[in-house]
Amino acid sequence: MSITKILALAGCLALLMAAPCMAQALRLNVPFAFQVGDKTLPSGDYVVNLDVSSHRITMNGETGEAVNTLFMTCIYPAQFDSRSALVFHRYGEDYFLRQVQTPGSSVSMPVSRHEKFVKRAANERRGPKMALVRVTVQ
Repeated sequence: MSITKILALAGCLALLMAAPCMAQALRLNVPFAFQVGDKTLPSGDYVVNLDVSSHRITMNGETGEAVNTLFMTCIYPAQFDSRSALVFHRYGEDYFLRQVQTPGSSVSMPVSRHEKFVKRAANERRGPKMALVRVTVQ
């Protein structure tokens, strides 16, 4: 087999392996206001589009809120259960989106300056409390 065919086959295999976590749409209802990066979003229904290949998460709310966020870390594959979920850090009454989990991957959001400030102000020595929101995959 020629080197060109081997490289083409390797490229196709890489694309097929990445396909499960490339562009996934998740529907969810978040029962509390929360922060993503530097934006505060109200409680309500959201569609979260996760595109691992471009390192982007897009959230669209029912009232037109939209957030585009870059994430730092993509963790593969099934270290998590087969259900999709959003994981939030909670300090007092403040919730921060921390992780988006899908059956094939998990992405972690960077810790914002505001979350660091709230954590210090809350004097959280034991770390944040976790809030988990289960989602449906479109």
